Amino acid sequence: MKLTDSDMEKLLDRYPKESITINSTGEISLEQIETLSGDGYGGVYINNSGKKDFYDMKTFYLIKKSLLEMIKSIPEIPQVDPNREKILFAFICTKIADSVSFDSWAQRCTGLSGYDLDMAQDYIDDAKTMVGPVTRGAGLSSGFCELLRNALSEVGIEAIDIPAGGRTRGERRQWCNDVESSAIRWKMV
Repeated sequence: MKLTDSDMEKLLDRYPKESITINSTGEISLEQIETLSGDGYGGVYINNSGKKDFYDMKTFYLIKKSLLEMIKSIPEIPQVDPNREKILFAFICTKIADSVSFDSWAQRCTGLSGYDLDMAQDYIDDAKTMVGPVTRGAGLSSGFCELLRNALSEVGIEAIDIPAGGRTRGERRQWCNDVESSAIRWKMV
């Protein structure tokens, strides 16, 4: 079967010639993203709990810009405040919880098979990464976690999202529960 121009463009978008790998959005600026995009880089891989999530440059730029907008709305917290990291964490968690809902449709689609699953797979994949929460305002637990982890990286707080080993009501869950600040390491439950 011959690929159409549209199919070829989709293929090239999915498998870029050049990409970079980072651990979080906090490692790269908007200006660096623009430079990489202008230099022909196709996308960014973000290390995420043992797997790499791929974002094309246009989508990654949108995600980074959205995270920076969220961070701009944080009230000024003195650097000497011993609870600074916890206050930032609480603010960012609240902001995400207020702006992103759980994508129950994507969750239902994960139980599909065959052709139905093939048709829904891109939507499900987006809900599992930062794409769904940023572009649709809805995501699965892994999408929430990745958004939270990267938003925290923008303010200098390292967090690790943990894939759930167990199941809740028959579904796998993921959460962000290991947070490390400059002063302490604490667990969110």
